[in-house]
Amino acid sequence: MLDALSSETSRAVFRELNEQPSTPAALADRLKMSIQRVSYHLENLTEAGLIEVADTCYSEKGREMNVYTVTGEPLVVFLGTEGDQPGLRAAFKRLSASVGPLAAVFALWETIVRYLGVGDTH
Repeated sequence: MLDALSSETSRAVFRELNEQPSTPAALADRLKMSIQRVSYHLENLTEAGLIEVADTCYSEKGREMNVYTVTGEPLVVFLGTEGDQPGLRAAFKRLSASVGPLAAVFALWETIVRYLGVGDTH
């Protein structure tokens, strides 16, 4: 995975796909590079499991094209030793324990405001 993201071009392709799914041709246009170069990086990112084919569409010439997007699974990259893993797990637990209740309060507040129509200008 790190190898697939080691070049600036791969990271640019990944960032673009993170913004919106795209075909190789559309990516090449936006990034101002050849379709062959983009296709090479799409293949590497796909093999690394960072992106996937989300759909297919047809070009104006009737050719079938893949539409790529980032994978739907959240990903955490951990660079450390096995001895560091328990500390990382504990940090995530503390974070989720503190953010979870706060998120619930904000969701409840938003529901109440929407229900009461506070700030509604219609």
